[in-house]
Amino acid sequence: MEGSYETFQESGTVTSSIHWLHIVKVGKYMSMTESYISILDESLDKKISILDAITELNGQQTALLENTTLDWDALEKLAEQKSELVDKLNAMDEGFQLVYNNVKNELENNRENYSQEIKALQGKIAQIMEKSSHIMAEEERNKEKIKKQLSARRKEITSVKKNSQYAANYYKTMNKLSDEPVFMDKKK
Repeated sequence: MEGSYETFQESGTVTSSIHWLHIVKVGKYMSMTESYISILDESLDKKISILDAITELNGQQTALLENTTLDWDALEKLAEQKSELVDKLNAMDEGFQLVYNNVKNELENNRENYSQEIKALQGKIAQIMEKSSHIMAEEERNKEKIKKQLSARRKEITSVKKNSQYAANYYKTMNKLSDEPVFMDKKK
């Protein structure tokens, strides 16, 4: 779809009341169905950009996890950023579904009239599914790396505790021997 148009959005989600839609496109009014399709298309583009941002954050997370000394604060900050993006995706999914429900019957009944738009939407949905699968695989690999880091940290802590216990036991043993000489000369 060419030309410029505006859509009303509220907090990143498309509102369900789209009665106000008189969207001007290249000097003519769009039909309600065309308006809905434009909103769906725009929503999918935004989802793709959010998924790209999540992929970027996953890459940063992977780089952090490959360091020998893990920066837990930076890791937590990345997790928070990803969580915010996932929340946006979920809100967009809800908005997308609301708009799709409004146009679903028209698209199904007049498939031939909207075949190009439907193919474009399907292509973007396929792209989203591919990116989502890639992100899930990255998340799983990063999860395993985090488990390894935690395991190594536990072993390190256990080792420090054992060494501390050995040192404490050694000093206790040495203090028991305190004043008595180990070898006594009995020749006197």
